[in-house]
Amino acid sequence: MQFLDRFGGPARERLMAAGRTRRIDAGSLLIRRGERGGDIYLIESGSFEVVDTRSSPEVVLNVVGPGAVVGEMAFLDAAPRTADVRATTPSQVRVWEYESLNRVLEAEPDFAAVFYRALADTGVERMRNLSTSAVVGGLGPRPGAAQGPVVDQAHAIATRIQSRWVDADVRLRRDPTDDAAAEDVRAGFALLLQEATSWLRSFGDAEEAALAGAALCRELRPYLSRSEAVQLSLDPPAGRTGHPRQLAHVLLGEAHGDGVLGHVIDDCVLSLPTAAALRGRTRRATEAVVAELPADRPARILLVNATCGALLAAMSQHLARAGADVLALDGSREALAFLDAGLPSHPATLKLKLVQQDLADLVLGRSDAAFGAQDVVVLDALLDYLPDRLAAGLLSWTARHLGTDGAAVITGLAPSPDAALFDHVLGWPMVRRSGKELRALAEACGLRAAPVPRGSGDRDPGVVYLLRPGGP
Repeated sequence: MQFLDRFGGPARERLMAAGRTRRIDAGSLLIRRGERGGDIYLIESGSFEVVDTRSSPEVVLNVVGPGAVVGEMAFLDAAPRTADVRATTPSQVRVWEYESLNRVLEAEPDFAAVFYRALADTGVERMRNLSTSAVVGGLGPRPGAAQGPVVDQAHAIATRIQSRWVDADVRLRRDPTDDAAAEDVRAGFALLLQEATSWLRSFGDAEEAALAGAALCRELRPYLSRSEAVQLSLDPPAGRTGHPRQLAHVLLGEAHGDGVLGHVIDDCVLSLPTAAALRGRTRRATEAVVAELPADRPARILLVNATCGALLAAMSQHLARAGADVLALDGSREALAFLDAGLPSHPATLKLKLVQQDLADLVLGRSDAAFGAQDVVVLDALLDYLPDRLAAGLLSWTARHLGTDGAAVITGLAPSPDAALFDHVLGWPMVRRSGKELRALAEACGLRAAPVPRGSGDRDPGVVYLLRPGGP
């Protein structure tokens, strides 16, 4: 509910009468960071960006439009503004100046009660929205502890694997070039894949399988965590599964770990079908984006989720030649900074704009943020973490941001033999959909879907689709 909607008829009329209209030119500041707060602004027309200019490039924290109120919480303590608010189009606002509004509230207690209740309800709603947003950052709470027989079974499987790794680790510490010992590490990982997959599939309930996988992971963690890929999965940066740093390691495909044993386990993880799919589909998505770029003008590209940074880096040279305005959205400021740092350079023809936008607000339909018609919208890796209902919300939002000749490039993961290992043991759960399921989901949202062809040697479970406006 918007701030103004919290006022009944007479109170709303009184509030509007206490304010005055002000016009703002595109590019002008409505609020400047560091200035004393207190005034409240209602956006009546146009659009504004909430911008943190302390970093380079600057980060857009939010985009707000008609009906949104800015500065209402600072009215309570007149604290200094923490960000700039800048008009992106010619706009009109209604402003309530701190001193004059205070005089009205002091003179009219009944109106003041309604006003302060509206402020309180607005603050509570924002806190609830922040709590709900956490749902999109993962697939629910971490599993608890498995009990009884499940723990015993996990211990038995782990013992068979560790018997190979303990001896191999001793030999590799003595002689890092011992190829036979390295092969024993690989054999132990192959046994883990085989036994864990068979065992976890025996559970009829996904929650039970998750508890069992967590128990097996605890048994093997001293060895598994020596792999960089597993370490980033079990303890992801910022607590966010699928963080750009985690994906970057897999996409680069270069094994790293603690000692030779950690290096070999990391290489085993990077060779799994799911890891190969993450690399292969990014390559295909990059090619699909480049094929959709207009030839006669700079392209408008919208990247939803900062994990698209690998894709952006892969096509940066092409974009530098042809020119592009790239808008990157993500709820994590750290992820946006990681995307920016991963680019080889920032040529003048490639304009990158970072917007800190809560992706949960997009998929749950709580955001009225609009970024104009785009030539290409890219959803790389994001659908891996969204159930169908939220994925449909995001695809519908994407459809509204495509120009008449625009296209969206989306990636997904089909089921694969290593899914149980990734989901429950390695701590990297993902939603998997076949190409048919992904296509049906997109077409249900009013988009025409066509698969991006695989290379002749591609056999991984990566899925890439090109979406256009209009039904099937």
